[in-house]
Amino acid sequence: NNNNNNNNEPLLNADHICGLLDTCLHVSHRAEEASPLLRSAACDSLSQIVLLVFSAENDDCMSAARATILSQLTSLLNPRFVLGGTVEPRVTSLMLVNIALETMRTVTSDEVQILQDELCKYLLTWSYTTTDLIILSLTLRVIFNLFQPMLRNEMKVPLEIFLTSVHMRILDTTTKKTSTSQQQTNNKNTTTLSSFSKEQQEAALESLLEFCQEPSLMQDLYLNYDCDVNCTNLFDTIVGSLAAMAAPNSSSITAHNKLAVEGILSILDSIARKCCITNNNNNNANYDNNYYTAESGNDDQRNNTYSNISCNISNIIMNDTDENGSIHDIHNNISESGNNSRSSSVGGGDWEAEEETHKVAAQERKRTKHIIQQVVNEFNENNKNWIKIAEEMGLFHKTATPEMVASFLYNTSQIDKTIMGLYLGKGPDDLY
Repeated sequence: NNNNNNNNEPLLNADHICGLLDTCLHVSHRAEEASPLLRSAACDSLSQIVLLVFSAENDDCMSAARATILSQLTSLLNPRFVLGGTVEPRVTSLMLVNIALETMRTVTSDEVQILQDELCKYLLTWSYTTTDLIILSLTLRVIFNLFQPMLRNEMKVPLEIFLTSVHMRILDTTTKKTSTSQQQTNNKNTTTLSSFSKEQQEAALESLLEFCQEPSLMQDLYLNYDCDVNCTNLFDTIVGSLAAMAAPNSSSITAHNKLAVEGILSILDSIARKCCITNNNNNNANYDNNYYTAESGNDDQRNNTYSNISCNISNIIMNDTDENGSIHDIHNNISESGNNSRSSSVGGGDWEAEEETHKVAAQERKRTKHIIQQVVNEFNENNKNWIKIAEEMGLFHKTATPEMVASFLYNTSQIDKTIMGLYLGKGPDDLY
């Protein structure tokens, strides 16, 4: 001990810590002769080990222990891993993962790799297959903890999948409305999409409410998803889903209605607070970039702002496309113009929303995304006049070239691939 103290070496290395975790896991869930009191003590020890390891300073010893523990806890969530037919090990693992995510101060590349490759896959599987409310609630909590600032940079695509494929899927009520008029024809679809119980929907709403009560998170969702050409309109989808759930289907108001209304009010409160903070910070100063808050600027100023934004969109599109310009350049510019308005991307960067000088650029990206989506919708629904509409909306030059059309079809992911195949197979109208 004296030698260890003199050399400033830790009394426990990573192998010792992981060995303690293995022992506690064995006693809590695998030792058949262990008494209930001993099992309970082992579970408490597991929580303390994870809490101490992930809240400690991240030196070499703790870094190795953290990666090993996180990998071991994630492996317990593998649905193929048989654990005696009980859900207790899964519940324990989810609880410990939540403790780890809530207490960690930094994250290493090894830990990010574990979260991306294994944990996200297992969480998505459990959200689709489990009927246990405890597992579902803990799974939703882990998803929420993955949205913390130090992980958002690395988890942009998985988080989009989680919100759309887990929360929105559970809350989807579109087929419930059509089932009353098409009970016979849509019976199969109704059974598939309305198979979630009220308790499961309530758990999803409570989880969604946690997102809504994080003001900076909702702003980041809008800037990094709704203003990104390559992502879905996540903020818009969440607000639309809450609005649909807030409207009562009968004279009585349910817990679902109350939770949905509370979520909408939380979003509105965060927007109002942001406007007040902006107004106080600027102290009625002149805006160099012609942006304004709800409390400042008259109608003429607002109209000028929108006019400037529209002109800037056209400049982005026209300046980034040469005579044989590529829609890929446009897509890249919309995303890269966000580097001046936000420093985030799938691969890294800072997710904290930039201040007022960058808001106009975000609106430009949003409007350009809307234009591209309109052209895509026209192509998917009626691909005869879509080129003319794209030219009129300023997406192409005054006259589209074959290179521009080919680049648009190749780089725009929202296009229906079946329709595009049929479109390309027909050939030009003047020849066929």
